[in-house]
Amino acid sequence: MPDDTGRVPTLSAPQERALLALLEGGTVTAAAEAAGVTRQTASAWTNQDADFIAESRNRRAELWAAAMAKAEGAMPAALDALVALLEDPPPRVRLAAAAHLLGPLYGRSGASAVPSVTTP
Repeated sequence: MPDDTGRVPTLSAPQERALLALLEGGTVTAAAEAAGVTRQTASAWTNQDADFIAESRNRRAELWAAAMAKAEGAMPAALDALVALLEDPPPRVRLAAAAHLLGPLYGRSGASAVPSVTTP
């Protein structure tokens, strides 16, 4: 029978608790504790249980998609902030903002996008 999200559960209740612990960033040891099983059992689920592995991959993909949607929604505000920094008087701030805006166009990002500036 489908759960609240429309999924047909493929995992046992202890496996579900272990998976949730892992998705929240917990270790296999923490997942085992959450599930009430030994670390070896939780480790076997994560490495050998096809249903557990598939469900883990599906849930991680869903989390990634949600994170990307949130990041895309924040892009206009982030771009506005960077554009505002282009008008900030310190040259170093303007250069860094320009590099962050233009870096992706040249296959660079973050600090690696900042071109080196030499003075004669």
